[in-house]
Amino acid sequence: MNLKDLSIVNFCEELASKNPTPGGGSAAAAAGSIGLSLVLMTGNYAEDQEKLIPILEGLNKEKRTLLQLIDDDASSFTSFMEAMKLPKNTKEEKIFRRAQMQDSLKHAADIPFETLKSCSIGIKYMQMIQSDVKSSMLSDLGAAAVTLSAAIQSAYLNVVINANSIKDKVFTENLLSESNELKNNSLEVLNSVFESVQKELETNA
Repeated sequence: MNLKDLSIVNFCEELASKNPTPGGGSAAAAAGSIGLSLVLMTGNYAEDQEKLIPILEGLNKEKRTLLQLIDDDASSFTSFMEAMKLPKNTKEEKIFRRAQMQDSLKHAADIPFETLKSCSIGIKYMQMIQSDVKSSMLSDLGAAAVTLSAAIQSAYLNVVINANSIKDKVFTENLLSESNELKNNSLEVLNSVFESVQKELETNA
């Protein structure tokens, strides 16, 4: 089953179920794809379409990446669960099992990190497009900023929870440092966009 191909109703049912996947990592990627879709919508209504072609193409690319990450996140957790089920009767089996679990955890942590990166790239495109957004669509841009904020923070938490179980401290420190930087930089931009939209809408109320 491809999660990204489910209807929104069925996807939410899967999230609400007792099934181990999808979880917060898939939800983060889904939120990111929705946020970038809103940015794309505001761009598609802008006047100078020719100028925006490379920006819209870039946004579409990151949106597609995020849609794929919905399934990738679920698959990474499944791989970890399979590693946990490996036999541990002998010393060799225990060593192999631990190694497989650690590799699976690294992969599981890397998926939400990819979500962070993809959202971060999309947010840079969002900045490029902001001045071209029609005043009638400012609320959509603000909604995109809020949705992307949720995606960023959710993805970051999923990086952290997986990193907490990884024994390779150099890998973990680098991953958390890069993730934190992406989170902070992205949230700064998104908060600025939201405050700008809110101020303009309230001024014209």
